[in-house]
Amino acid sequence: MFDLSGISKMNYKELRNAVQELYDSYIKLKRLVEDSLDNIDESNLATAFRKKLNNHASTLKITAESIESRVSYEDLENNLSKYSTIQQTAEQISATVAQNQEYTDGTAEKLSSSFTMTADRISTNVVKVKRDTTRLYSSVNQTAEALESIVGKDIKARFEKDVMPTEKNTTDVEKEKICKYGGRLYYFNQITQSWREYTEGGVNSAFKQTADGFELNGCVSISGDLITSGTITGTDIQGGQFYNANKTTRLELGMDGNLGDLRLYRVSGDKEIFAVFDNGTNVLLKAFEHPILSVGETRTVRPSGTWDFSSCNVVGLPQSVSE
Repeated sequence: MFDLSGISKMNYKELRNAVQELYDSYIKLKRLVEDSLDNIDESNLATAFRKKLNNHASTLKITAESIESRVSYEDLENNLSKYSTIQQTAEQISATVAQNQEYTDGTAEKLSSSFTMTADRISTNVVKVKRDTTRLYSSVNQTAEALESIVGKDIKARFEKDVMPTEKNTTDVEKEKICKYGGRLYYFNQITQSWREYTEGGVNSAFKQTADGFELNGCVSISGDLITSGTITGTDIQGGQFYNANKTTRLELGMDGNLGDLRLYRVSGDKEIFAVFDNGTNVLLKAFEHPILSVGETRTVRPSGTWDFSSCNVVGLPQSVSE
Protein backbone atom coordinates (compact mmCIF):
# COMPACT_ATOMS: atom_id res chain seq x y z
CA MET A 1 0.00 0.00 0.00
CA PHE A 2 1.39 3.37 -1.01
CA ASP A 3 1.42 6.31 1.38
CA LEU A 4 -1.10 8.54 -0.33
CA SER A 5 -0.40 11.44 2.00
CA GLY A 6 2.59 12.28 -0.16
CA ILE A 7 0.73 11.98 -3.44
CA SER A 8 1.94 15.42 -4.50
CA LYS A 9 5.54 14.18 -4.34
CA MET A 10 4.96 11.00 -6.42
CA ASN A 11 6.50 10.55 -9.82
CA TYR A 12 4.44 9.24 -12.73
CA LYS A 13 5.20 5.55 -12.05
CA GLU A 14 4.31 5.82 -8.38
CA LEU A 15 1.12 7.68 -9.21
CA ARG A 16 0.04 5.05 -11.78
CA ASN A 17 0.63 2.21 -9.28
CA ALA A 18 -1.45 4.02 -6.63
CA VAL A 19 -4.36 4.47 -9.03
CA GLN A 20 -4.18 0.80 -10.02
CA GLU A 21 -4.30 -0.28 -6.39
CA LEU A 22 -7.33 1.91 -5.71
CA TYR A 23 -9.09 0.51 -8.78
CA ASP A 24 -8.44 -3.09 -7.68
CA SER A 25 -9.92 -2.31 -4.25
CA TYR A 26 -13.00 -0.77 -5.90
CA ILE A 27 -13.57 -3.89 -8.05
CA LYS A 28 -13.37 -6.16 -4.98
CA LEU A 29 -15.83 -3.98 -3.06
CA LYS A 30 -18.24 -3.86 -6.01
CA ARG A 31 -18.25 -7.66 -6.33
CA LEU A 32 -18.83 -8.06 -2.61
CA VAL A 33 -21.82 -5.69 -2.63
CA GLU A 34 -23.36 -7.34 -5.72
CA ASP A 35 -22.99 -10.82 -4.24
CA SER A 36 -24.57 -9.67 -0.97
CA LEU A 37 -27.57 -8.16 -2.73
CA ASP A 38 -28.08 -11.25 -4.88
CA ASN A 39 -28.06 -13.50 -1.82
CA ILE A 40 -30.65 -11.51 0.19
CA ASP A 41 -33.72 -13.67 1.02
CA GLU A 42 -36.05 -14.33 3.93
CA SER A 43 -33.31 -16.25 5.76
CA ASN A 44 -30.98 -13.26 6.10
CA LEU A 45 -33.36 -10.26 5.93
CA ALA A 46 -35.89 -9.35 8.62
CA THR A 47 -39.42 -9.26 7.08
CA ALA A 48 -41.39 -8.22 10.16
CA PHE A 49 -41.14 -4.88 11.93
CA ARG A 50 -42.92 -4.14 15.21
CA LYS A 51 -43.32 -1.00 17.28
CA LYS A 52 -45.15 -0.56 20.60
CA LEU A 53 -45.67 2.52 22.73
CA ASN A 54 -48.06 2.68 25.69
CA ASN A 55 -51.45 1.44 24.40
CA HIS A 56 -50.51 1.58 20.72
CA ALA A 57 -48.84 -1.14 18.62
CA SER A 58 -48.05 -1.47 14.92
CA THR A 59 -46.73 -4.30 12.76
CA LEU A 60 -45.44 -4.39 9.20
CA LYS A 61 -44.75 -7.71 7.47
CA ILE A 62 -43.22 -8.05 4.01
CA THR A 63 -42.87 -11.26 2.01
CA ALA A 64 -42.52 -11.99 -1.66
CA GLU A 65 -46.28 -12.74 -1.81
CA SER A 66 -47.77 -9.94 0.28
CA ILE A 67 -47.41 -6.80 2.34
CA GLU A 68 -49.42 -6.67 5.58
CA SER A 69 -49.76 -3.93 8.18
CA ARG A 70 -51.70 -3.66 11.43
CA VAL A 71 -52.19 -0.81 13.90
CA SER A 72 -53.99 -1.44 17.20
CA TYR A 73 -55.01 0.43 20.35
CA GLU A 74 -56.18 -0.96 23.69
CA ASP A 75 -57.66 0.95 26.61
CA LEU A 76 -58.04 -1.65 29.37
CA GLU A 77 -59.42 0.87 31.84
CA ASN A 78 -62.41 1.65 29.58
CA ASN A 79 -62.66 -1.84 28.01
CA LEU A 80 -62.07 -0.42 24.55
CA SER A 81 -60.03 -1.94 21.72
CA LYS A 82 -59.49 -0.82 18.12
CA TYR A 83 -57.45 -2.01 15.18
CA SER A 84 -57.01 -1.57 11.44
CA THR A 85 -55.33 -3.86 8.92
CA ILE A 86 -54.25 -3.58 5.29
CA GLN A 87 -53.16 -6.52 3.12
CA GLN A 88 -51.87 -6.29 -0.42
CA THR A 89 -51.19 -9.19 -2.77
CA ALA A 90 -50.92 -9.46 -6.53
CA GLU A 91 -54.62 -10.49 -6.65
CA GLN A 92 -56.28 -8.05 -4.25
CA ILE A 93 -56.09 -5.24 -1.73
CA SER A 94 -58.13 -5.51 1.45
CA ALA A 95 -58.56 -3.28 4.50
CA THR A 96 -60.45 -3.67 7.80
CA VAL A 97 -61.19 -1.31 10.67
CA ALA A 98 -62.81 -2.66 13.86
CA GLN A 99 -63.77 -1.46 17.33
CA ASN A 100 -65.02 -3.36 20.38
CA GLN A 101 -66.52 -1.60 23.42
CA GLU A 102 -67.46 -3.64 26.48
CA TYR A 103 -69.90 -2.27 29.06
CA THR A 104 -70.23 -2.79 32.81
CA ASP A 105 -73.39 -4.90 32.35
CA GLY A 106 -71.38 -7.52 30.41
CA THR A 107 -72.68 -6.58 26.97
CA ALA A 108 -70.56 -5.23 24.12
CA GLU A 109 -70.95 -3.07 21.04
CA LYS A 110 -68.93 -4.14 18.03
CA LEU A 111 -68.24 -2.11 14.90
CA SER A 112 -66.36 -3.17 11.79
CA SER A 113 -65.97 -2.08 8.19
CA SER A 114 -64.05 -3.78 5.39
CA PHE A 115 -62.99 -3.00 1.85
CA THR A 116 -61.81 -5.49 -0.78
CA MET A 117 -60.67 -4.67 -4.32
CA THR A 118 -59.81 -7.16 -7.04
CA ALA A 119 -59.42 -6.75 -10.78
CA ASP A 120 -63.12 -7.47 -11.38
CA ARG A 121 -64.87 -6.35 -8.17
CA ILE A 122 -64.96 -3.76 -5.39
CA SER A 123 -66.77 -4.77 -2.19
CA THR A 124 -67.49 -2.92 1.05
CA ASN A 125 -69.14 -4.17 4.25
CA VAL A 126 -70.16 -2.41 7.46
CA VAL A 127 -71.46 -4.27 10.54
CA LYS A 128 -72.71 -3.00 13.89
CA VAL A 129 -73.74 -5.24 16.80
CA LYS A 130 -75.63 -3.21 19.42
CA ARG A 131 -75.17 -4.63 22.92
CA ASP A 132 -75.39 -8.19 21.54
CA THR A 133 -79.13 -7.75 20.78
CA THR A 134 -79.30 -6.28 17.27
CA ARG A 135 -77.00 -6.86 14.31
CA LEU A 136 -77.11 -4.17 11.62
CA TYR A 137 -75.24 -4.59 8.36
CA SER A 138 -74.83 -3.19 4.87
CA SER A 139 -72.77 -4.24 1.86
CA VAL A 140 -72.05 -2.85 -1.60
CA ASN A 141 -70.65 -4.84 -4.52
CA GLN A 142 -69.54 -3.19 -7.74
CA THR A 143 -68.56 -4.95 -10.98
CA ALA A 144 -68.44 -3.81 -14.57
CA GLU A 145 -71.90 -5.35 -15.08
CA ALA A 146 -73.80 -4.28 -11.96
CA LEU A 147 -73.94 -2.29 -8.76
CA GLU A 148 -75.61 -4.18 -5.89
CA SER A 149 -76.29 -3.18 -2.29
CA ILE A 150 -78.13 -4.70 0.66
CA VAL A 151 -79.02 -3.33 4.11
CA GLY A 152 -80.43 -5.55 6.82
CA LYS A 153 -80.88 -6.20 10.53
CA ASP A 154 -81.20 -9.23 12.77
CA ILE A 155 -82.97 -8.51 16.07
CA LYS A 156 -82.65 -10.77 19.13
CA ALA A 157 -84.34 -8.71 21.89
CA ARG A 158 -88.04 -9.61 22.21
CA PHE A 159 -91.22 -8.93 24.19
CA GLU A 160 -94.81 -10.22 24.11
CA LYS A 161 -98.19 -8.47 23.88
CA ASP A 162 -101.76 -9.69 24.32
CA VAL A 163 -102.96 -7.42 21.50
CA MET A 164 -101.65 -6.67 18.03
CA PRO A 165 -98.80 -4.12 18.29
CA THR A 166 -99.42 -0.76 16.65
CA GLU A 167 -97.55 2.51 16.34
CA LYS A 168 -99.70 3.94 19.15
CA ASN A 169 -99.60 1.14 21.76
CA THR A 170 -95.81 0.53 21.76
CA THR A 171 -92.94 2.60 23.14
CA ASP A 172 -89.78 3.73 21.33
CA VAL A 173 -87.79 1.12 23.28
CA GLU A 174 -90.19 -1.64 22.24
CA LYS A 175 -89.94 -0.54 18.59
CA GLU A 176 -86.27 -1.54 18.69
CA LYS A 177 -87.26 -5.11 19.58
CA ILE A 178 -89.26 -8.03 18.18
CA CYS A 179 -92.86 -8.37 19.36
CA LYS A 180 -94.44 -11.79 19.74
CA TYR A 181 -98.21 -11.78 19.37
CA GLY A 182 -100.61 -14.60 18.48
CA GLY A 183 -97.75 -17.03 17.85
CA ARG A 184 -96.13 -14.73 15.26
CA LEU A 185 -93.20 -12.29 15.33
CA TYR A 186 -93.40 -8.64 14.29
CA TYR A 187 -90.88 -5.80 13.87
CA PHE A 188 -91.50 -2.06 13.61
CA ASN A 189 -90.78 -0.62 10.16
CA GLN A 190 -89.57 2.98 10.40
CA ILE A 191 -90.59 3.79 6.80
CA THR A 192 -94.19 2.53 6.96
CA GLN A 193 -94.49 3.40 10.69
CA SER A 194 -96.22 0.07 11.27
CA TRP A 195 -95.49 -3.37 12.72
CA ARG A 196 -94.79 -5.96 10.02
CA GLU A 197 -94.25 -9.71 10.19
CA TYR A 198 -90.66 -10.74 10.99
CA THR A 199 -88.88 -13.88 9.82
CA GLU A 200 -86.02 -15.56 11.68
CA GLY A 201 -83.64 -14.73 8.84
CA GLY A 202 -83.97 -11.02 9.64
CA VAL A 203 -85.25 -8.19 7.50
CA ASN A 204 -83.44 -6.50 4.64
CA SER A 205 -83.83 -4.37 1.54
CA ALA A 206 -81.81 -4.74 -1.66
CA PHE A 207 -80.93 -2.60 -4.65
CA LYS A 208 -79.46 -3.66 -8.00
CA GLN A 209 -78.52 -1.44 -10.93
CA THR A 210 -77.48 -2.69 -14.35
CA ALA A 211 -77.31 -1.06 -17.77
CA ASP A 212 -80.94 -2.19 -18.32
CA GLY A 213 -82.38 -0.46 -15.24
CA PHE A 214 -82.97 -0.72 -11.48
CA GLU A 215 -84.34 -3.45 -9.21
CA LEU A 216 -85.59 -2.67 -5.67
CA ASN A 217 -86.67 -5.11 -2.97
CA GLY A 218 -88.11 -3.86 0.33
CA CYS A 219 -90.20 -0.98 1.69
CA VAL A 220 -89.32 2.01 -0.49
CA SER A 221 -90.01 5.65 0.35
CA ILE A 222 -89.61 7.96 -2.65
CA SER A 223 -89.79 11.75 -2.50
CA GLY A 224 -89.80 13.56 -5.83
CA ASP A 225 -91.74 15.93 -8.03
CA LEU A 226 -91.40 14.41 -11.50
CA ILE A 227 -91.38 11.09 -13.34
CA THR A 228 -90.41 12.01 -16.89
CA SER A 229 -91.57 8.88 -18.72
CA GLY A 230 -92.56 5.26 -18.40
CA THR A 231 -95.40 3.46 -16.62
CA ILE A 232 -95.60 2.39 -12.99
CA THR A 233 -96.92 -1.15 -12.68
CA GLY A 234 -97.06 -3.68 -9.87
CA THR A 235 -99.20 -6.12 -7.95
CA ASP A 236 -99.89 -3.47 -5.28
CA ILE A 237 -99.57 0.30 -5.62
CA GLN A 238 -100.47 2.11 -2.40
CA GLY A 239 -100.98 5.84 -2.13
CA GLY A 240 -103.32 8.59 -1.02
CA GLN A 241 -103.37 11.22 -3.79
CA PHE A 242 -102.95 10.96 -7.56
CA TYR A 243 -102.90 13.84 -10.07
CA ASN A 244 -103.44 14.04 -13.81
CA ALA A 245 -100.59 15.19 -16.06
CA ASN A 246 -101.20 18.95 -15.78
CA LYS A 247 -102.38 18.79 -12.14
CA THR A 248 -105.87 20.15 -12.79
CA THR A 249 -107.58 17.10 -11.29
CA ARG A 250 -106.77 15.14 -8.11
CA LEU A 251 -107.96 11.67 -7.08
CA GLU A 252 -107.87 10.76 -3.39
CA LEU A 253 -108.16 7.26 -1.95
CA GLY A 254 -108.94 6.40 1.65
CA MET A 255 -108.10 9.83 3.05
CA ASP A 256 -110.91 9.76 5.69
CA GLY A 257 -110.00 6.33 7.04
CA ASN A 258 -113.27 4.64 6.03
CA LEU A 259 -113.29 1.11 4.71
CA GLY A 260 -113.07 2.65 1.27
CA ASP A 261 -113.60 6.07 -0.18
CA LEU A 262 -112.74 7.75 -3.46
CA ARG A 263 -112.91 11.46 -4.19
CA LEU A 264 -112.36 13.42 -7.38
CA TYR A 265 -111.36 17.10 -7.03
CA ARG A 266 -110.86 20.11 -9.21
CA VAL A 267 -107.49 21.38 -8.04
CA SER A 268 -108.50 24.96 -8.76
CA GLY A 269 -110.50 25.94 -5.70
CA ASP A 270 -109.96 22.47 -4.19
CA LYS A 271 -113.59 21.59 -5.03
CA GLU A 272 -114.90 18.05 -4.65
CA ILE A 273 -116.90 17.06 -7.76
CA PHE A 274 -117.48 13.33 -7.19
CA ALA A 275 -117.13 10.91 -4.28
CA VAL A 276 -117.80 7.28 -3.36
CA PHE A 277 -117.93 6.17 0.29
CA ASP A 278 -118.08 2.68 1.83
CA ASN A 279 -118.92 2.54 5.54
CA GLY A 280 -119.23 -1.23 5.73
CA THR A 281 -122.99 -1.48 5.23
CA ASN A 282 -123.76 1.08 2.56
CA VAL A 283 -122.08 2.62 -0.47
CA LEU A 284 -122.89 6.31 -0.96
CA LEU A 285 -122.36 8.37 -4.14
CA LYS A 286 -122.02 12.13 -3.97
CA ALA A 287 -121.69 14.80 -6.65
CA PHE A 288 -120.61 18.35 -5.83
CA GLU A 289 -120.76 17.35 -2.13
CA HIS A 290 -124.48 16.37 -2.40
CA PRO A 291 -125.66 12.74 -1.90
CA ILE A 292 -127.24 11.34 -5.05
CA LEU A 293 -127.48 7.57 -4.49
CA SER A 294 -126.94 4.94 -1.80
CA VAL A 295 -126.89 1.14 -2.03
CA GLY A 296 -127.15 -1.18 0.98
CA GLU A 297 -126.22 -4.81 1.45
CA THR A 298 -129.93 -5.66 0.95
CA ARG A 299 -129.49 -4.36 -2.63
CA THR A 300 -131.95 -1.57 -1.93
CA VAL A 301 -131.09 1.54 -3.95
CA ARG A 302 -132.14 4.90 -2.51
CA PRO A 303 -131.81 8.03 -4.68
CA SER A 304 -131.43 11.43 -3.06
CA GLY A 305 -132.21 14.96 -4.21
CA THR A 306 -134.26 15.87 -7.27
CA TRP A 307 -133.97 13.56 -10.28
CA ASP A 308 -135.03 15.24 -13.55
CA PHE A 309 -135.84 12.76 -16.35
CA SER A 310 -137.32 15.36 -18.71
CA SER A 311 -134.36 15.19 -21.07
CA CYS A 312 -134.48 11.40 -21.58
CA ASN A 313 -136.82 8.58 -22.45
CA VAL A 314 -137.74 6.50 -19.44
CA VAL A 315 -138.66 2.88 -20.19
CA GLY A 316 -139.42 -0.15 -18.08
CA LEU A 317 -141.09 1.70 -15.19
CA PRO A 318 -144.60 0.57 -14.17
CA GLN A 319 -147.45 2.97 -14.91
CA SER A 320 -148.88 4.73 -11.90
CA VAL A 321 -152.39 3.57 -10.83
CA SER A 322 -154.88 6.13 -9.70
CA GLU A 323 -156.88 5.36 -6.61
